[in-house]
Amino acid sequence: MTSAQYSLILLAVVVCLALPGALSGCGKSSAKHTDATAPQTTSTEASSTASGETSQAPEQKSSADDPVDKTIWLTFSKTGYTKERAAVKQHYSRDYDVLKKVDGDNYYERPVYITKHDLNNDGNDELIVFMVGTFWGGGHASGRLYVMTYDGAKITAEYSPASFPLDYNKLDQQGNNQVGIIRRENGSYDFIVLGSLWKYQMSWLLQQQDE
Repeated sequence: MTSAQYSLILLAVVVCLALPGALSGCGKSSAKHTDATAPQTTSTEASSTASGETSQAPEQKSSADDPVDKTIWLTFSKTGYTKERAAVKQHYSRDYDVLKKVDGDNYYERPVYITKHDLNNDGNDELIVFMVGTFWGGGHASGRLYVMTYDGAKITAEYSPASFPLDYNKLDQQGNNQVGIIRRENGSYDFIVLGSLWKYQMSWLLQQQDE
């Protein structure tokens, strides 16, 4: 080996020691640079299940969540609310007795349509009831609309905005848009029935609670 070749080999060794990884032939692989800061996991990612689905707490719905000044159309039930329905019939038992005498042999059971909503944000649903028949609504209407307070066993109070010529055969259909409620900024509700606005007597309901 000549002195020139020896000098070249010595120079290569010095370069490899001074600059590791600078030359691919030095026999050392350069380490890949990584960020020392660990990636942050969002709360959504942290709550993800092993299957990759996000676990979320169920939404708590109350009447306070109803949008202000937006009509909420009500869908009634003709057969549901069994306990509430029995309480309504018990509440009007004397009226039913009169109706049976008036009808005689022609008596038949009129439909009673019921739905519920918390109209004063006290955590208790009021019953919204449509009693079908001219006995309740008079000759110009198909029935009368009522708001009732219910304590779980009996009707404790009632309020009736008016009688209306509702197409009651459609009251239990989604999107019938005959009876709706509208929440105002003060938390009270108004009714909209067949396109007309009816102010709901919130003072009546609050008075019943105070008694």
